[in-house]
Amino acid sequence: MTTIKGNLQLVSRRLAQLSENAAQYPELHATISSMQTALERVERQVRVQGRLVNDLLDISRLQVNGLELHLAPCNVITIVREAVDDQHTIAPMRTISLQTREEELPIHADADRIGQVIANYLSNALKYSIASQPVVIAVTKEGHRVRVAVTDRGQGLTPQQQKQIWERFYRAEGITVQSGTGVNLGLGLYICGQLIQRQGGEVGVESSPGQGSTFWFTLPLVERANS
Repeated sequence: MTTIKGNLQLVSRRLAQLSENAAQYPELHATISSMQTALERVERQVRVQGRLVNDLLDISRLQVNGLELHLAPCNVITIVREAVDDQHTIAPMRTISLQTREEELPIHADADRIGQVIANYLSNALKYSIASQPVVIAVTKEGHRVRVAVTDRGQGLTPQQQKQIWERFYRAEGITVQSGTGVNLGLGLYICGQLIQRQGGEVGVESSPGQGSTFWFTLPLVERANS
């Protein structure tokens, strides 16, 4: 998978260079543009396949209790901003609004794994809401904990679906993909729940059919030392 991604990136850069050089030749430029569009579709599919493989690997590690967490001091605001930037790169036409009054909220956690959870929340919100609707991610301090919540204006979930959505291999019936790919093994949210809970946090969802959903998690904050 890594080799495929690397070769795709090389081809993409080469096509971009050719496109610039062919700007004065309309027919050639149009041909290269169509090739770039096809390549972008391939890259999206590779990202999807990579995510599925990673989910399966994580499930295997969870089953044998072999999932390692590398805990260290980090700033959840930085993790959130990076995750939002990544999603903007993947879906540049979508609106993702970050709402927070904080610049630093220190936690002791595995930053990569927290970023994985945020990325899953955001990609689901984008996937299950129509392209014209914004997605909002809010980061707030609640006592000695930080709360990260992703809100979409999608189809929403029934109370029963909200109870089962964190189960392994569960896929809510009647919830259709509004944009992007429909590939889903029903593992992403289960893994998110495990990752957050193993770092002392909680996960949850607030939703109503036809009114969208808010997926959230909380983590304990690290007390700042007195200066």
